[in-house]
Amino acid sequence: MRHLYPLLLLILLVACKKKDDAPAPEILTRSLPTGLLSFAIDNVPQENIRFATIEENGPHHNRIVITLPKAYPKGDEMTVRIKMMEDLVILDGAMNEYNPAEMKLNFSKTGSLEFTVYNKNSKVYLGNFYLYVDPTIPLTAPSTGKDYEETLDGTETFIYIPVQNLGTAETITEKNEWLTDVDIFIKNKKTGIVTTSRGAYYLENPNNDLFAMIPAAMEAGEYELTVQKQNRKVIIPDALVLKYGKPVVQILPFTSVSMDTSSGISYLGYNLLPEHQYIMELRNDFTAPVRLELSPNSHLSLKHDIPASFPSGNYEAVLFIDGKEMPSYWNYNRNILEIKKDSRQPSLATLSNEKNAVLGEVTLYKAVTTFKKSEPIIADLRDGGYKSNIIMLLKNVATGETFELPFSGKTDSFIPFSLFNITKEVPTGKYEVFIKEVDKTSERYHKIITIE
Repeated sequence: MRHLYPLLLLILLVACKKKDDAPAPEILTRSLPTGLLSFAIDNVPQENIRFATIEENGPHHNRIVITLPKAYPKGDEMTVRIKMMEDLVILDGAMNEYNPAEMKLNFSKTGSLEFTVYNKNSKVYLGNFYLYVDPTIPLTAPSTGKDYEETLDGTETFIYIPVQNLGTAETITEKNEWLTDVDIFIKNKKTGIVTTSRGAYYLENPNNDLFAMIPAAMEAGEYELTVQKQNRKVIIPDALVLKYGKPVVQILPFTSVSMDTSSGISYLGYNLLPEHQYIMELRNDFTAPVRLELSPNSHLSLKHDIPASFPSGNYEAVLFIDGKEMPSYWNYNRNILEIKKDSRQPSLATLSNEKNAVLGEVTLYKAVTTFKKSEPIIADLRDGGYKSNIIMLLKNVATGETFELPFSGKTDSFIPFSLFNITKEVPTGKYEVFIKEVDKTSERYHKIITIE
């Protein structure tokens, strides 16, 4: 009989309730984050509140997903009512303390609502919990009165879109998939091609509108934007108009081409239009400079077909766009283009010494041409320093005599480089440099070095 008392008490309380009172929020007590005894939201029924678990370096049970009913009356506001264990309080991201019995929150223009459970007595943080809000009314997007006009510059472009009724930008699906962004669909009005991107909220935006990312590789043109969050979407009334900016070519510090496997060189970039001129000048200490004209393959790439008669070699590669020299990838080294006869030949990109280390997150080396006999030569062979069956060949410019330097180890830097000690029998003088691996020899290094 005692098991009926709670039920009878509940019936009595309901019967005594005044008819004109607003309905009390339903209380959730299952699967709650640490420290919470109950959780409720005014005007939101129990079945619209879901406790989700996501996998991110282990399971996390501290996610609460709220689906607002269509007739939800409070817009972007909600009142959360939480009962806590003794001595526990709730803090927001700015460490402001909330009254858990009545938390008045605004969920518009934010990724999620994050809170911390804190024990005031023991001064211990017990963990966080997150609220995600999904309205069910349609998304809307008012016109700003003008198109979004942007100039492509080789980087991602960001625009701000005023989207309404989105809720929090983040959510967790019924399958426990954590969606950290909103989908953005960018449709080319001329071709019909659709590019998928993403949108989110960032506090540094003063208006805190939806922050939509436009990929760097887009073509110039006029586009239609659609914002979608799960099964709700809205077409933005204002068009996106993209224009090409200055050409941008992404030349890496070292590029290798093998005549037996490739007939040309190519470089990626942005805004590569045929009305611009692209000249690659190849330089080394042994031949006169050679100028190659590169042609756009698309607005994203350049190419040059190398004839079979073109001399193989190791070159500094200097790019000119419309007559203006472009900077190298590194400000302390020239870009290198290696044109091999055989793809099995080893590579030789840079020669340096310990005194010319360029320190940073990753230790690299500035190319030099003068070495003392007492110091090892540091060589970038584009192999991470892992080849040991290699030797360095030094060919004396004056006498034609060749000396072999054995592999002596590798640097202890994050990216290892190969070391070669200069043997006693190598006289001072000027040398051409090669790398030999078993029966294959590299192209000649583009600089003559001096050993003192």
